[in-house]
Amino acid sequence: MSFRLKIDENVTADHVVCWGVSVALLKKSLFGSTPEERRRRIEEKISQAIEELSLKEMADEFSVSMLSAWVRYYVFRIDAAGKTFVLNVLSPNSPMRSFKDILDPLEGLFEKFKDDIAVPIAYTDEFMLQEWIDGIPLSELRDGDMMKNDEKSRKIIEGSIYLTARLLYRLWKEGYSYTPWEDYEAMYCDGRIVLLDVTRFERKPLNESFLQYYYGAPFCAPDVLKNPTNPVNRLYFRGTSERDYFGVERRRYEELFLKGVWDECDDEEEFREATLYSRPLTNARTFLPSTE
Repeated sequence: MSFRLKIDENVTADHVVCWGVSVALLKKSLFGSTPEERRRRIEEKISQAIEELSLKEMADEFSVSMLSAWVRYYVFRIDAAGKTFVLNVLSPNSPMRSFKDILDPLEGLFEKFKDDIAVPIAYTDEFMLQEWIDGIPLSELRDGDMMKNDEKSRKIIEGSIYLTARLLYRLWKEGYSYTPWEDYEAMYCDGRIVLLDVTRFERKPLNESFLQYYYGAPFCAPDVLKNPTNPVNRLYFRGTSERDYFGVERRRYEELFLKGVWDECDDEEEFREATLYSRPLTNARTFLPSTE
């Protein structure tokens, strides 16, 4: 091996911190039963990835730290030669068998949305390399289960509601959904949204409208909002009233979400189809021509 690895101690962790909460990793997803074994095996995997992804010629030393780890794959930060990358490595017993099987069919989508998706630089069956994206993860706009309420955060929250709806609808028109939706997999970057986990693209469902599928994005999974009156869903609100909805009033949320859809629709008929919902949204009418 013609390069050195500088491994952060956090790569041996058996838990991750998500939204300030420590979450234990499943034992079957760990690279070993002890910190020493995990360090050794992860170092072997990262060395293999550097070889396979043709990174070894760029530097003599690579600094590595763990960003997150789940059942499907681990995510590492790699710094070398003044550049930063994100390296994804399949977890032991991952339900994903190959990055190539998932990503090869998405090459056309990546090309069309290269400014809106953290497009892979290179990948193999077991490894995926991405450029580092500078921005604010949408999850950082939350303080635990509450949305932040300072002026800067509120401005980004409102912008993100609009930008996310617009991007997701553009993808929808191409025939794709992004699921499961989780706000820590989307980044706010200087007035645009960038989706990070490129393995989450699926063919869009045929039996739901865009609004039915995504209402509630970007700050919670859409299935939670299927019944927003259920008390168990209150943790997804900053408070418990209609006036405290994802950091903005419900009416304002709907206005921003619907505007994102409207700005990507070709005509009124398309907008009506995209915003079909189990209950009418008052704000939807404001985007349609007056019938009076």
